[in-house]
Amino acid sequence: MASFEALSERLAAAMTAYDQERDSATYLEVRRTLEEMSDLFDLSDVPLALRPYVGRETAAWTRDVLDGSTRPDASDLPGLGDIPVDGAFLYRLPGTPLRLARVEEGARRGEFLFDPFTVSAITRIAHDLDVDAGRRGAHPATWAERVASLTGPLVPSWFAGAMPDSARVHVFGTPLWKAITATFLLGIAATGLVLLHRTLRGMAGRQTLGRAPILTLGPLSVGLVSLALTQLLTFELNLSGDLSTAVHAANTVVLHFCSAWLSWILVRAFFDRAATRLDGRPESLDVNMLRLVGQILAALLATTIVLMGAHALGLPVLSIVAGFGIGGLAIALAIRPTFENLIGGFILYFDRPIRVGDFCTFGGLAGTVERIGIRSTQIRALDRTLINVPNAQFADLHLINWAACDMMMISAVLGLRYETDTDTLRYVLAGIRRMLHAHPRIDNDTIRVRFVGYGAHSLDVDLRVYALTREWNDFYAIREDVLLRIGEIVEKSGTSFAFPSQTLYVSKDAGLDEAAVDKARTETVTWRRQGRFPFPRFSQQELERLEDTLHYPPPGSPEFLAGEDQSSEGAETLSAEPMAEADQPEEDERKA
Repeated sequence: MASFEALSERLAAAMTAYDQERDSATYLEVRRTLEEMSDLFDLSDVPLALRPYVGRETAAWTRDVLDGSTRPDASDLPGLGDIPVDGAFLYRLPGTPLRLARVEEGARRGEFLFDPFTVSAITRIAHDLDVDAGRRGAHPATWAERVASLTGPLVPSWFAGAMPDSARVHVFGTPLWKAITATFLLGIAATGLVLLHRTLRGMAGRQTLGRAPILTLGPLSVGLVSLALTQLLTFELNLSGDLSTAVHAANTVVLHFCSAWLSWILVRAFFDRAATRLDGRPESLDVNMLRLVGQILAALLATTIVLMGAHALGLPVLSIVAGFGIGGLAIALAIRPTFENLIGGFILYFDRPIRVGDFCTFGGLAGTVERIGIRSTQIRALDRTLINVPNAQFADLHLINWAACDMMMISAVLGLRYETDTDTLRYVLAGIRRMLHAHPRIDNDTIRVRFVGYGAHSLDVDLRVYALTREWNDFYAIREDVLLRIGEIVEKSGTSFAFPSQTLYVSKDAGLDEAAVDKARTETVTWRRQGRFPFPRFSQQELERLEDTLHYPPPGSPEFLAGEDQSSEGAETLSAEPMAEADQPEEDERKA
């Protein structure tokens, strides 16, 4: 109470000095004194953003209530020795409805302040006591009105003094002329922001600056205008009452909204730039996933800033968050497929079964991956149609990534006529194996050419080898060459391929080529006699002698005449990504 009385006297002296000489130093002294007086009130129930302004007005109204009541004598007030050390303490000033209490918790625990009830009810208490009844005719009549009529040094005293009495009527706790002036300034600020917005749109259309800098100018300009306008209205014009509270609340909302807006733009711009540096293809999974992470972080940061603003305005943030949690559960159940696809996108990102540009087979379909998005994956099919597969389904499909193979398999079942005797069959098998071991584009370690059984219409020979390529066109060319060479070997042996049909002979069958059959038999006998019988496999010396002895591309082809292998030019690749050196076949070593 002694502090309040001393500050009241200092306030009276400062206001008298300011009435005589309107300078900034004296005006700051008036406002500083009011702020020190507001420190004597427990403002814990007042929203954080409004405490400085509510505290100043509460101090002025309290001064009026004390002046309009019987002031308690200082000797009648209890001292520290009269107050219990522990427990709550509440004291009502004699002759007034004002109450003092000891703060029980928080940063100001143990201090004696005017309690929150006094803060919330001071205006009603002042009106009920009719504190200005004894000062009718004074201008202004009360301390609250004197504080409300103050203006900053930039506002000329003659301007405020020239206002008629009708303009001094309080509207929402502030003089009418101040409310009109504030509305005018708000209109000017809104017009300026609209013009600035149009200018920024024109700059974005001409692309005179980068996209991110232009986007940041929006929240920056709105925030700076709000700060400047609030400073002008509260410091120079000195709004008061409910209008002052509304202005400061609006400023808090605008500043937090602009901060959330700016953080959203900056975080997304950062992750977009990082994604561009990581992979220039906008359709890649890395780019989409990095941008998704940026959007999530930007949304979390913006939401946090908005909740901080709500807390500063006194809104029950915990209740709001709890409400969002219950509502979020209902929304999650409603958009469950979208969340499933989102999770599927994360699975594809972390497992990386495919990449953009990979050729894959899935669910009976095949195509090249063109884009891996957050919700779905786009695949260009062999018929050039575009297939959209939701990520949740795509992650569960049996997926074959052809781009991950290091070699491509040539597989076939060759059926020879039943008239083929065993030596001729051995001749054919040996000729095919010899050709494959000699072929420079066939992996020797994986050659398998075996007689596997007696079919319904043929003697079946199973062929499985791997071509040293990862490109579709090159693979088809190698397979074509291998199959044509097999046909030549079968034709040279004197036998032929079988086919499932019934033949009605109306003339004498010429049968097999006896000369060719005799030659094949003779050579097979020679192999046995010389110890070169290639069953079950060739000798190591024979393999070394045969390796890469055939010409490929075959003689007569453009590549053979050019003296170089041009198989990789114009190729239809399995993947847009080059294979790592450790995974590539060691063709140079083989050719050496």
